[in-house]
Amino acid sequence: MCGAAQRSDRQTTQGFNRSRHQESGGTPLNTLRDGAQVEGLKVIDFLTRKSQRVLQEHGFDPHGVPVAECAALQQIKEPAYVEEKALQPARAAVCKDMAKKGLSAVDVEQARETHGAKKTYEQAVRCVYIHLDDVGVKEQKPHRNKPGAAQEPIGDQKDTAKAKRPMVQNTVAHLQNANQSFTLTGRRVAEVLLFVLGCLLNNALLGLNLKVCIDGQRSLQDAILRFFSWHPM
Repeated sequence: MCGAAQRSDRQTTQGFNRSRHQESGGTPLNTLRDGAQVEGLKVIDFLTRKSQRVLQEHGFDPHGVPVAECAALQQIKEPAYVEEKALQPARAAVCKDMAKKGLSAVDVEQARETHGAKKTYEQAVRCVYIHLDDVGVKEQKPHRNKPGAAQEPIGDQKDTAKAKRPMVQNTVAHLQNANQSFTLTGRRVAEVLLFVLGCLLNNALLGLNLKVCIDGQRSLQDAILRFFSWHPM
């Protein structure tokens, strides 16, 4: 399980058998793959049961929607911002660097006004940064072509072969608050968002300001907005 989480099944099998001096024979590739898949499903099952229990304890339904009089919503407060005095040294350093790089006085002054705006910089210790992304990998072939085997298709045939090759899709979430971080993964976005909410509730982080960082994938953006549509902020 540990090896397959970091390397391909083929590389893990080779290293596993070599360490047991069984380079001929030993554990087959499919056996390792099936075993790792079983262990992975056990982890997903645990995360699902744990998340559902946490959601219920904090007044959410199984889909992550707060029920009537959900106490967890009362923990959500206005974001805490850095005091303006604490921004003065950084603001002066930015403007000085801009002047050194040849920016006009108008640009420097505009930056000074923007950086001096109230409620611009939130306190990092009061924020939870949530990085979400979909990860797709090509399904590994059970066997590699050996020397003398049929050659790889070329031209349009090669493109068609690539298009038909199965893909394995996962969603990964990385949560960070101050010096603490946690990584969650699942089979789809909706599943991982439930894990994320369960993690926030279980660690009393829902009351902090949530900062979600994603790429331009529109479907992922829409899924997050729908899931957190109950959030007052």
